[in-house]
Amino acid sequence: MATLEKAKKLFATFSLLGLLIAQPGMTSITRTFAPEATACGGGGCGEGTLTCPNGSSKVIIYSDTNTLLGNGAPSVPTWTGNELWHANIRGATWVWSSYYVTQPVAGESNTFRRTFDVPGPVTASQLTIAVDNDLIMNVNGERLNSVEVPNTFLGEISASPAGNLVQGTNTLEFEVTNYPQENGSVETNPAGLLYRMEVCYQTQAAPQCSDGIDNDGDHLIDYPNDPGCTSPQDTDEQNPGATECSDGVDNDGDQKIDALVEGSIGGGDFAIENAEPKYGKTWIATITCRASDGSTHMIGNTNALSVPAAVADAIAQRHLPFTPPTQPLVRTDNGSGDGSTWYDGTPHLPTLEAVCEILGYDSYVSSTCRDNERSGKYPNGKCNFDTPYNNEHFRFNGNISLPDCSDGSDNDNDGLIDMQDSGCVSPNDMSEVTHDPECDNPQDDSEEGPQYCADGSTLTLDEFIAAKNQGAITTTVTADQVANTVTATVTNRTGCTAPMSFSAYKMFDTTHLSTQVYYSGTPVRNISASETFVIAIPDCKVQADLWYGEAPQSLLDSDPYSQQPGYVPHFIDGIIPNDPLCTPQYCANGTSMTVDEFLAARSAGAVTEHLEVVNGTSVVAHITNNTNCTAPLSLSSYKMVNDFPYISTQILFDDTPTTTIAANGNTEFSVDL
Repeated sequence: MATLEKAKKLFATFSLLGLLIAQPGMTSITRTFAPEATACGGGGCGEGTLTCPNGSSKVIIYSDTNTLLGNGAPSVPTWTGNELWHANIRGATWVWSSYYVTQPVAGESNTFRRTFDVPGPVTASQLTIAVDNDLIMNVNGERLNSVEVPNTFLGEISASPAGNLVQGTNTLEFEVTNYPQENGSVETNPAGLLYRMEVCYQTQAAPQCSDGIDNDGDHLIDYPNDPGCTSPQDTDEQNPGATECSDGVDNDGDQKIDALVEGSIGGGDFAIENAEPKYGKTWIATITCRASDGSTHMIGNTNALSVPAAVADAIAQRHLPFTPPTQPLVRTDNGSGDGSTWYDGTPHLPTLEAVCEILGYDSYVSSTCRDNERSGKYPNGKCNFDTPYNNEHFRFNGNISLPDCSDGSDNDNDGLIDMQDSGCVSPNDMSEVTHDPECDNPQDDSEEGPQYCADGSTLTLDEFIAAKNQGAITTTVTADQVANTVTATVTNRTGCTAPMSFSAYKMFDTTHLSTQVYYSGTPVRNISASETFVIAIPDCKVQADLWYGEAPQSLLDSDPYSQQPGYVPHFIDGIIPNDPLCTPQYCANGTSMTVDEFLAARSAGAVTEHLEVVNGTSVVAHITNNTNCTAPLSLSSYKMVNDFPYISTQILFDDTPTTTIAANGNTEFSVDL
């Protein structure tokens, strides 16, 4: 490009609402845009920054490799050696889809997108931009206008698009076209996009009903858990008309407070991201957190991985559902240095607060960032992502949520933490304080529930059944046929104890209780809140029973356990897993039956015999043994001198030696008559 007349470049700052451009020495070209677009020329806008109104903070984004192409790939810094490229935007990088254009003669087009978040209501904005050649732009899906100027404009311009930006997520879309050039080359017909977006937003504390804090000390947090909140935008958790089940007071003197409220663990997660622009982002060297007792604790050192390692260890040890960070953790965005002092920029509070809570502390206090390499040039320290980790860092996206019973803190100062504390019903429990079972929910206005036990201590059987019918006691019984266990869970919200046990019986048929054999069980436990019983079962069919009282060792066919009112032990709940019937074990030693075991097997029909007289001269005994045990048997014949009952007068005539009959087989004996 030897002369301006041959140039065809456009450096345009684009007003999102309107722009009037007149190129000196050329035919004027008018575009109907809104006012307020300022032609900076020669880098004037590049040196300036937007001044935010009082009470506002600022988000700044630049053209860099975080600006994505239409196919989702990162853009790349492009060649900037053309002598007519005078645009200068501080902090921004000229980007394109490749270092050199690929079609300098035919021309080419690219779509670029950049998504960013604005934490609060937008109060002001400034977009400073330059393109080569033509631009069509969208903000949050709304097309604004295009600029088509076939001649050179030698400097960036600036505009205020605040009316098109919103609190939350915003997306900028740039459609940039590089015009064809006859006999063009990569140096005479380059292309690119250069911009800086500054957005001022109102700095405001989150409303009490959505800030994740128990502001009124009732152990209930935010809407809808705290009855003092009418919506997430409510600025006061305090409820002048708080119910007895949400006021943080033991109203009935039973040393139990308020209703159980459960939240959720999570609220966000760590994610790795590119550290660009790396000169503006710092990592956490040390972090100071405040514990529940008010003490402060500092974690970390000048090693960029010391804090991430501590966080990863805590996630593993506490089984938290977060991604363990393996790279430095972002501390601030938009930092800068002037050669002698490092300016931190904006702290990323979601990451800083998540680190403290995962490490078991109540809140974030402060943090530092020091890079020994620059400690001479920057006496106050500096650690951005230029060293020691150039490319990646972890950021916590969202706002962490850890209920009191999974936050690693002793919230009620009783020396016990999380599920070690008897006040915790589950890891999702929002308070370590023991809850009052008489409270159905936080809206319940009385901690004085029904009096389930007349003596104020232990439920009788009738009281137990009544409480269960009213839902104050719930039970479940489940089977795990892989692990061969059965589990019974009892939840008791009566404020009284109940004597309960759990047992399992082997089943040999489906019609008789008396044939069942006790296999396993528990002793009686006095259940006052939630209790779980687990017992082993065999590979065959069992009946697992949950009892009020002590489980019986043997069962009666008359089934008084559920049919006879007031009978203890009383059947409460149970399960019969779908397995084949059990095979009786007729010999205790697993090999041979004793005489009592043989008679029992014979009585049960597992051993049968048949005597057959052959030709009046002999007797044959046919024995069928359907047990897994052997038995020693013999056969004999006697001459009878007298009629019964004088057995003693009989005389042995013939017999067989003792023979061991086989298990699961047939045996025959024969004697003469």
